[in-house]
Amino acid sequence: MTTSMARPNFSASSAWIASAFSDLGELISEKECRTFGGAAIPWIVALSMHGSADSVAAYEMNCRQLLSRYSTELALKNALRDIRQASTINSWTERAGRLEGGTSLVRSGFGRILTPNQYSRDYLPPDANRARAASNEIFKLRGQFVSKGCNHVAVALATYITLLTAHPLVDGNGRTARALFVADATVVEQGVSSFALAAVLLKGKRSAEFHLSAKCARAGEFFMLAECFGSALDGIARSVHPILAALTATPFSSFDEQVALAEEIHGLLCGPPAQSVRGPGIFG
Repeated sequence: MTTSMARPNFSASSAWIASAFSDLGELISEKECRTFGGAAIPWIVALSMHGSADSVAAYEMNCRQLLSRYSTELALKNALRDIRQASTINSWTERAGRLEGGTSLVRSGFGRILTPNQYSRDYLPPDANRARAASNEIFKLRGQFVSKGCNHVAVALATYITLLTAHPLVDGNGRTARALFVADATVVEQGVSSFALAAVLLKGKRSAEFHLSAKCARAGEFFMLAECFGSALDGIARSVHPILAALTATPFSSFDEQVALAEEIHGLLCGPPAQSVRGPGIFG
């Protein structure tokens, strides 16, 4: 007689969520990342949207849709501010959905992650009830850390990794979490900080490293995630900042010039990965 040894779903316990915020707050340095305004804003935001990382054509289309939906720079920044101020799972999905052009539904049933990624293929997210409860805890804890003036980059990363791991939505967990991540990197008076691009880089060329660090994070070890994220920020500062500066200075009327610069950014962040870890995986 054999006994089935089914893997348990990850619990995303209250203690684990709290440790993500506290540990990453200690591990992530409060570095000031450059902010970019003007023409760079819709291109930075569009890069986080569904399909943008897969092709330059989709990336350009998403940017055009943003420009159509938000006719002014201030309107787009205000939309991001509204996402950043979301305090519940429903307000998060609704506001991020307005930016994306479609709302993801909160799941009510079992969720299984189908991915060829060797670091995530054994992951089973929390059941629907626990995923919803975990999401509520994440937003409550996030609000507490923000109100205390804690390291905003660390809070953004902690929110990102915990929401991805709780996996509360039927689909679109990655893109909806990235919308919040970009919103966290935006200041209405200034523009979008370059740390918004880190999530895109971790989805693309550094995906293998990120998936491995996420697996460590699920075990309660956040050091590798902090190192991976910090390395991504350094790489963006070295290679992408000059292009973003040129994009910021490009007039809105010169869309063809914007596209050429955006293609360079896309190649740097979304080109073929260094390691052969394929597919969107749990964090896609």
